[in-house]
Amino acid sequence: MVEKLRIRVERLDPEQWRKHENPPVLPEPGPIHKVLPGLNKIIKEEASYQNDPVLHEVSDQCLPIMWAFRNAPKVGVHLVSPEGEVYDPDHPVWAESKQLDADERDG
Repeated sequence: MVEKLRIRVERLDPEQWRKHENPPVLPEPGPIHKVLPGLNKIIKEEASYQNDPVLHEVSDQCLPIMWAFRNAPKVGVHLVSPEGEVYDPDHPVWAESKQLDADERDG
């Protein structure tokens, strides 16, 4: 009976010759102040970032987590001011405020 089992395992096991090893040891992550700029650069090149005006308003420190949440299926994320206002880039008040900020910067 054991011999029959051995024959079946050898014949039916698709990975019978696979060598099992421990997972590779991953390097320690670098300090966040060195990793964050490169991560943000990658995110800003993504179409999902370029097509999402909400992400353009997020600080560099929060960008990776906001980008991840906004692109995760079945997850919704909104920017909320300390006063409790929800940021809607299509709302006329926000659009006007953004234009005023741009005009001030441009001088």
